Amino acid sequence: MPILDIDLQDIATTYFKIKAVMLYPDDTEEQQIYVRLHQGLHATQKPGQGAQGLAMLDSALLKDLYGRKEPEMRTRHEQGRLAGGILVLIKQLQNHDVEESVNKAMYMLGHWHKARDLVCPIPTGRTRLRHYWAQFKSVAHLWADVYLRKHHVICTPPHSQTSSEVIANFLARAEWFRRYGEQHPTKRSNPPLPTLPPQDTWRVPEGLTLPPVDLRLPRLTVHERQCLQTYINPNLASDKPNVAS
Repeated sequence: MPILDIDLQDIATTYFKIKAVMLYPDDTEEQQIYVRLHQGLHATQKPGQGAQGLAMLDSALLKDLYGRKEPEMRTRHEQGRLAGGILVLIKQLQNHDVEESVNKAMYMLGHWHKARDLVCPIPTGRTRLRHYWAQFKSVAHLWADVYLRKHHVICTPPHSQTSSEVIANFLARAEWFRRYGEQHPTKRSNPPLPTLPPQDTWRVPEGLTLPPVDLRLPRLTVHERQCLQTYINPNLASDKPNVAS
């Protein structure tokens, strides 16, 4: 099982390491590039300089690297956030005695974006959502927090200079989702398999003390429950014989 290489006494580096794993869960080299880049940005950032000003750095090398990597990181952020949303929705469905599944959560995410005409910088069709889930499943519990923040369930804003208390609370919520995902069996799998395979899912180091979690997910809205009425399991639908018209 992959372990986060973090130390809450070195909060700035810890933040960068967590975000690097979230963006590049299967690529150690890209994780290292991300950490070095943002450590460099952090070291050269002038007082009061915001994120927009980072592209105006005096260092030509950092400016070039940031310019090339920033669009990719932005895309991966959105993909990871949606993967986190899938895990959150699975838990929400279970909380409301609705048969939950990865496919159903994907359908709900895609349907909401289409029905509400929401502006999303990346495609949200079922095939793409399946790709995002496969790519970020090992860190979906970390992205679940970002998804909840986007939907105003959690109000703590992310920041690279955040405190160890905020990071510890973030990790505590992520571990709550990790334990849920590792104990939750996927539907119709034989033999039953966990939604988050323990051997692949990133976790905090043994012995790291985290605060208790009191996380209450919101109830499904009327629109969300209506959305479920139009859901058809794609695996069952593909098994139906073709009928000549």
